[in-house]
Amino acid sequence: MITSTARGQRPYRIGFVSDGVYPFNKGGKEVLPSDNEGMPLVVLEAMASGLPVVATDVVGTRELLGDAGVLVPPDPDAIAQALDLVAVDAPLRAELSARGLAASHHYSWERLAHCLESLYEEAVPW
Repeated sequence: MITSTARGQRPYRIGFVSDGVYPFNKGGKEVLPSDNEGMPLVVLEAMASGLPVVATDVVGTRELLGDAGVLVPPDPDAIAQALDLVAVDAPLRAELSARGLAASHHYSWERLAHCLESLYEEAVPW
């Protein structure tokens, strides 16, 4: 895993990260600069960890993140500007963190299991 503490600094390696233990709190924010996504779990994990998220406005990410993060065009300059904004605006970081945490509850295992159970009950009424 590679991380950096601030824009302009060289990234550094923090070493191997075991499954299920991702050090989200080390970077202070999550960035997903994808051209295309399905449902990016890394965004959902960051939201559940209370991190502000900056991501490219692509199908999959857009639906998952909604207004709980900063969506930008898949352009390096737009991503850099959004990262700079989130880095210097503490109230924005706090708002994005709160929104992301709240939105992540929509995807809890309990809720998903209940939705699946409801689908089964509709398909096969007892």
